[in-house]
Amino acid sequence: MNLSQDTTMEVVRGLTRRVDVEAASRLRLDDDVVHTVVFRRLHGAAGHGIPFVLTTVHLPGSSARHVEDSGALKTGAVGTHTVIGLLEPHLDEPIAEAAQSITVATAGQDVAAAVDCRVGHAMLRVDRLYSDSTGRPVELSVSHFL
Repeated sequence: MNLSQDTTMEVVRGLTRRVDVEAASRLRLDDDVVHTVVFRRLHGAAGHGIPFVLTTVHLPGSSARHVEDSGALKTGAVGTHTVIGLLEPHLDEPIAEAAQSITVATAGQDVAAAVDCRVGHAMLRVDRLYSDSTGRPVELSVSHFL
């Protein structure tokens, strides 16, 4: 949660509406449509920092409507915020829970390119499902840490 204090976020693929059966299922949606943004975080100054994580965030339409016009989530945007930080002030109910799983995964081509490692490199995978005080999921994030 404190990543925004000492890192920079660079949006690799801006927030777009798409079909993703797995993400929609994890968000407990009635359909397969999610809104997805992909970004990396860097330690140090923007443009000169060291990339250390690539994150894919999936939002249900009910969450995405609050941030879909945000310039902070457009391709190429750079900032110090978090997606959940942009989203939470607009929610009808506050974030009350985050279910987290930590596993190991290998870097695919997109991850390797974003964090400057070789394809197949061992990565720490952290999945977080944020839910509001009614238990409704509002964000699913999947991060690959170098």
